[in-house]
Amino acid sequence: MNGIDQSAAPRARKSVGATLAGAVAGLLALAACGALTASGPAAVDGDSMRNIDSEGNVGDWMSYGRGWDEQRFSPLDQINDANVQQLGLAWYEDLDTLRGVQATPLVIDGVLYNVSVFNVVTAYNAATGEKLWTYDPKVNPEWARLACCGPSTRGISAWKGKLFIGALDGRLIALDAKTGKEVWTTKTFENDQPYSITGPTRVFDGKVVIGNGGADYGVRGFVSAYDAETGKKLWKFYIVPGNPADGADGEASDSAMKIALPTWTGEWWKYGGGGPAWASPVYDPKLNLAHIGPGHGSPPIPALPSRRGVGLYLYPADDAGRPEDRRQGAPGHHAGAQERLLLRDRPEDRPVHLGQELCSQHLGQRDRPEDRAADRNSDRAPDL
Repeated sequence: MNGIDQSAAPRARKSVGATLAGAVAGLLALAACGALTASGPAAVDGDSMRNIDSEGNVGDWMSYGRGWDEQRFSPLDQINDANVQQLGLAWYEDLDTLRGVQATPLVIDGVLYNVSVFNVVTAYNAATGEKLWTYDPKVNPEWARLACCGPSTRGISAWKGKLFIGALDGRLIALDAKTGKEVWTTKTFENDQPYSITGPTRVFDGKVVIGNGGADYGVRGFVSAYDAETGKKLWKFYIVPGNPADGADGEASDSAMKIALPTWTGEWWKYGGGGPAWASPVYDPKLNLAHIGPGHGSPPIPALPSRRGVGLYLYPADDAGRPEDRRQGAPGHHAGAQERLLLRDRPEDRPVHLGQELCSQHLGQRDRPEDRAADRNSDRAPDL
């Protein structure tokens, strides 16, 4: 088997897809991590995240997307197009699942933190593959029916010795990165709507920000922030308006909802309204803005009376959850409108946001001249 221990063959056959995922995770980590350091496990803070390319940080992968901007680019050059063919298997771990494992592991100070389906987190010595600990939040398997794409998660985050999990069942969980023990947990939503969490948490300057999914089943999307040390809720930002008869929500989004409300018609609140930010927001430390990419509306068929005139906008918010600006990335508000984002600096050093994922299948349905004209007219929302 090309130099691989034959005794590992039965184990490899047990779960080929999961084994390969674990093998690749371990292999790639070796290219970017050193020995365990004395700074403590997962010692990520604002200084390290603002200097991810410094000598002490460049070999780590400290956050989903690597940096707050989700560029996912590493300047490491030890492995390149001239020697990549020399790579071989260093170690692997069977993840004991045949379901999709979508998360990118974190690699911090020689420890690889991987999260599998149903939010099971395992820490490994990145150099040897030795398992250090495993944490299972014991999410009830019934929650898988509320996730459009299975009980997967896109990732976890780290901050000052803690790891943060956005669990499928709505819990936000903080773990001790050294021991894997639970530090605190809080509920991010009630069970009165079919919410779920499959996206990664985002941490910046002591705030843990998490969105949710469920537009396919009729929820009202929102993003909320919590204190990384205590789990206390700091703010909540609804992305779409609720029932006008209920008045203001008493949340950070109230001023924005006053502007959004006139763009909705019918009785959308009976269907949730949608717009959940299931993917992670990106954060711009220069402007102190968190950029949120909402998903599609509920119901997801724009032709229905309850969807005509819907306004789903990109809402960058500052770290207090106040709206700063909004832009409609996919007029018509079709599925997959604006979820995944990244940030880059233009030559004049002005940050801009880029939508990473557009659903061309749905966008292509708007091909009539009058639709294109309507799209052009609705490309920019009124100023806040």
